Amino acid sequence: MPRRRRVRRSLAALVLAAAASFAPPMTTARTDEPPEPPESSEPSEAAVERTGMRPLGDRLAIELRTRRPEDVAFLGQVERLVRDGRLPAKVVTSTAAWATRRGKARPFPSFRRALEIQADRLGVSLDEEP
Repeated sequence: MPRRRRVRRSLAALVLAAAASFAPPMTTARTDEPPEPPESSEPSEAAVERTGMRPLGDRLAIELRTRRPEDVAFLGQVERLVRDGRLPAKVVTSTAAWATRRGKARPFPSFRRALEIQADRLGVSLDEEP
């Protein structure tokens, strides 16, 4: 039995070595050209298509399955608070992940209540208008 383990380990090492030999060479950034500044804080449509990254409000609306205008307005308020730096994005995304893991058909009510509790602990009011 120990011989089989050695064979498996050596086979895995062989596969890893072969994969490493086919890896593309690492390149360094050119230092003679300064990096281009970003055009705006919002990603362009082409960047969204290329990377799949959407604005926070859109991602939350999809993930939490919001349909009502009041729910979308609440997510807009949350997005503004995150953009202003008053509410940590990590708190929002982790709360959304928790709400969707609960297995409910509509995770938004759980998300809203949990985020209200988290924001209250941080001293941030979610009810205020911009």
